[in-house]
Amino acid sequence: MTTSDIEHARVTAAQLQDEAKLKLGISIAGLGLGAMDYLNDTITLDAVAAALFDLPANVQISRQEVHNRFHAECALELARAIRAVLDPSGDGFLAIEHQVVRPDGSVLWLAARKQVKFALDAASGQRRAISGLLVVRDITEVKVSEQKLRVSEIRYRRLFEAAHDGVLLVDPTTSKIVDANPFMTRLLGYSHDQLVGKELFDIGLLADRVASQDMVRKLKADHHVRYDDLPLKSQGGLHREVEVVANLYDEGGHAIIQCNIRDITARKLADAVALQNSRLFSKLIEQAPSGVYVIDSAFRLIQVNPLALPIFASVRPLIGRDFNEVLGIVWGPQIGSEIGEIFKHTLGRVDIKSHQ
Repeated sequence: MTTSDIEHARVTAAQLQDEAKLKLGISIAGLGLGAMDYLNDTITLDAVAAALFDLPANVQISRQEVHNRFHAECALELARAIRAVLDPSGDGFLAIEHQVVRPDGSVLWLAARKQVKFALDAASGQRRAISGLLVVRDITEVKVSEQKLRVSEIRYRRLFEAAHDGVLLVDPTTSKIVDANPFMTRLLGYSHDQLVGKELFDIGLLADRVASQDMVRKLKADHHVRYDDLPLKSQGGLHREVEVVANLYDEGGHAIIQCNIRDITARKLADAVALQNSRLFSKLIEQAPSGVYVIDSAFRLIQVNPLALPIFASVRPLIGRDFNEVLGIVWGPQIGSEIGEIFKHTLGRVDIKSHQ
């Protein structure tokens, strides 16, 4: 064997070894290959590609057999793309994602890449497609995950838009509002565009920039901050009372603050009215011209005016005590129990009437 023959054998062996490595790499990557013969309108699929389409491997089959696997929703788009890639005036490259339906009814998503080779036809002198290479990869899991993510995003956006509480999204790096739901715009009287870019103290939610920075520091440390009673001023000058729950989240490697804001103005007003009425009632009891004591729905003694105190002089402690115990101490167990039943019967009748 000559030196030339030995060198040729060495180069050939190296080429075969490189081809084996390439095939192994392609196999590990999950890539399927198809060799197209446009002169005979056939394609030869390797084992991976054949398994994806559920067609015979390593034999020439009609290209139409592959096309028959195209999902109905993708068929027209794929037909247009294939016509375009076979146009001699183009670059012969195609990259597309599409679905295929296999005989068992299963549906796969494939990422397909195709490169077509053109040559001059000897008879017509026109440039035409003669061969090509198809590379396909199963991306079904990726597509399913993307679909789930889209559904999740749609559901979140619906909740965000329809929420009956205000929601602000704040960038913790700049402390500026990046999004606001419709309830928040109605509450404050600002448009969405007017809110975006403002800081929380700009809309009166926090006292100043220092308070805003302090909230961000707390969120970075604890990921959660709650404010039970904050004043808020609308663009029109209306004052509202709100409670705020802020949480720090990670969105794909980017931190975001979500502030849920509940308008508690009506509740605070109702609490104030109830407190005022309670104080007024208490004052009337204290100034009554005769002895008066008050029992709540749990049958506890909650108030005794000065004129009634001597009756309960032997009871210590007095306020907050079960009235049955009080009656037992003042009148003795038997009589106290009988009086207690009368009180309960009377309270029950009042309660029934109040609900009619």
